[in-house]
Amino acid sequence: MRITVAEQPLGPDHLVTRDGTGRIAVLAWAPVDVTGRDPVDGHTVRLSLPVAAATARTAFLLRSSVSEEAGNAWRAWCELGRPPSPTMRQLDVLLEAAEPARRHTSLPVVAGRVELDLHLTRHEVTLAEITPTVDHTPPWWDEHRLLGGAPT
Repeated sequence: MRITVAEQPLGPDHLVTRDGTGRIAVLAWAPVDVTGRDPVDGHTVRLSLPVAAATARTAFLLRSSVSEEAGNAWRAWCELGRPPSPTMRQLDVLLEAAEPARRHTSLPVVAGRVELDLHLTRHEVTLAEITPTVDHTPPWWDEHRLLGGAPT
């Protein structure tokens, strides 16, 4: 089932907001079973989001996530052997491990909407930021000429 922003900005596994620039922010999380059973793995949040810019044909998606694997300094500390006084190198590793995993892509805008499927691993929390884009590529631009590429 697809959820639209106007119909349900808050669900049992997500929260959707929009700022004055038209940027949409989706905070989504994998459900947690408080009864002590195995955590949910492979949870999907499916959203259909209206894009504010009527002329946009694409939108930029920036996704930042933390989970058992990504953005988890505690797990990295455990894997380092739980040092009581980490070395400078270990501290650098822990600082890097604390950074959320980030990825980006372009999404098509169809009939003024973006279809967003967020696939979450166990214990994952993700922030997806969607910004309508306008293509500013000049008509003379040729990517094949970059770095000495042969024209096609």
